[in-house]
Amino acid sequence: MLVNCPDCKNKVSDDATTCPHCGRIGVFQAPPEPKPHGPLAYIITFGVLFGIGSCMYSNAREHSANKEMCIEKGIKYFKEIGAYPRLTSTGQLAEEAAEEKCGRTVGAFGELRASEAPKETPVESAKEGTSSKQGKAVVIPTDSKATYEYLEIGGSKTKPTLLIKRTGPSGVSYAKRLFNCVDETTKYLGEGDTLEEIKTSKPDKDMGPIIRDSIVWYHYKKVCK
Repeated sequence: MLVNCPDCKNKVSDDATTCPHCGRIGVFQAPPEPKPHGPLAYIITFGVLFGIGSCMYSNAREHSANKEMCIEKGIKYFKEIGAYPRLTSTGQLAEEAAEEKCGRTVGAFGELRASEAPKETPVESAKEGTSSKQGKAVVIPTDSKATYEYLEIGGSKTKPTLLIKRTGPSGVSYAKRLFNCVDETTKYLGEGDTLEEIKTSKPDKDMGPIIRDSIVWYHYKKVCK
């Protein structure tokens, strides 16, 4: 490669050790390419920043769309279980509850997973004054599109806990409740799409009244005989 001699400015090979024109001794190298400056530098910088901004904006739009879909599924779910426009357990607006859950994870009301698909189990109706055997699927009159399974009963005689599995059109969900059989109140100890999510979810702060003939009422009759 030919480069300019620093002294005489004539062309000399970059492999040469002496300039054949002026006799300069040394290493001959091509000058470093100038870094972009002026308008070109601004254009390159703007292009990089624009690319990063576009990526962030796209991710934000996708998250926002997923959250909106999650809220819609949540409202549909609350309507299915008869907890619309307010949750019967806490009195909270269903829209607020759905937005709160979807704010934590957009999969709060996810689709039915294959591993959680309902199995062929005997189904019986839950009637006032009666209860299903543990492990059997139960149909509650106020939520006839879904079936419930009572997976675990714990706690004490007056303050029992109940682990519930619900299978409905919107998928499978789990809930664990604490009941006070004396004053007929209840609260969530945890809820989620999986049993693992129940362990990490936050329990309700206060106990709430149980409304007669609501879904919770039938759960209450299961543990508070």
